[in-house]
Amino acid sequence: MRRGISKVLSALLISSMAIGVANADDVTITDSTPSVIFNDTDTGNNEWQIYGNGDAGNAEFKVVDLSSMETIFDIDRDNKQTCFYGGKFCIDSDGNIVATYTGTKYSRVKLFKFSYENTDSPNDDGDGVAKTPRPKSDVGIRLVNAKKSETWTMRTYAKKHAFTISKLGSGQKEFMIKNDGSKTWLILGNGAYCDGEWVNASSRAYKKEIKPLETTKAIEAFKNLQPVTYRYKDNPNDLKVGFIAEDVPDLVALPDRKGVSAIEFAALLTKVVQEQQKEIESLKAEVEKLNAMKAKVAQIESLLSNLALKAPASTDKVSAITK
Repeated sequence: MRRGISKVLSALLISSMAIGVANADDVTITDSTPSVIFNDTDTGNNEWQIYGNGDAGNAEFKVVDLSSMETIFDIDRDNKQTCFYGGKFCIDSDGNIVATYTGTKYSRVKLFKFSYENTDSPNDDGDGVAKTPRPKSDVGIRLVNAKKSETWTMRTYAKKHAFTISKLGSGQKEFMIKNDGSKTWLILGNGAYCDGEWVNASSRAYKKEIKPLETTKAIEAFKNLQPVTYRYKDNPNDLKVGFIAEDVPDLVALPDRKGVSAIEFAALLTKVVQEQQKEIESLKAEVEKLNAMKAKVAQIESLLSNLALKAPASTDKVSAITK
């Protein structure tokens, strides 16, 4: 029966005749493009149309919502792209996913593309050992910003059980999530990571121009710290203790002054406490000296007292002379 229906439809298209089927859901085959119109006769409004060789003779296949005249789905052979909802979202023949917007003019913006070429470095399986041929990612997507030519890759590593986001060409993994079998790690490209507890990157390998913190600067910044209590607007029931980013001294301020870094304050307080400890140790040494001198004075006084007891006559003579 299905084969018979197909033969009938083919014959109708070849003869270029417009035929209507008067049922509850009306199907009309027209000879204009040709096309098939699905008409809901209950409401009297044409709803859907499927046709080929559409506008301006382009080799197209379209699905149109006739109630709004919006093209829902469009395969354009001439322009080598497939679009959805009036071209708001398209995939071209190169694998680029593009979008359109209406501003001062109608433009197309490349969002991203799926990458099929191998963009890995020779040791991108994560063990630091160069491979020949280069290893390929299990799953990889290249994201391209068409305006600024910035390219990022997203991929997985089977060996490391990791997912990474990298800036193409830099070789630097900007962001990684991995599981070492016991826990999940969140790792940033600058070396900071979280494995249940946040750890700042602090290796000498990540730093340059390393200099001791000046004592005077540390003490001055410490004096200008203003500890406060506060509540976050989105969590007013939780009382916090800390600092206001806009009010902290420049020595520990972040560039945007929207947050604070705990490690900056830890370094500042460590320097101040170290200097205070030096002063405490110096004072302790002075006290020990004073105690030693006091002990010597007490010893001398004891000796004099003993001499006085052993020689009373001499003491009387001395007293008479002093009188």
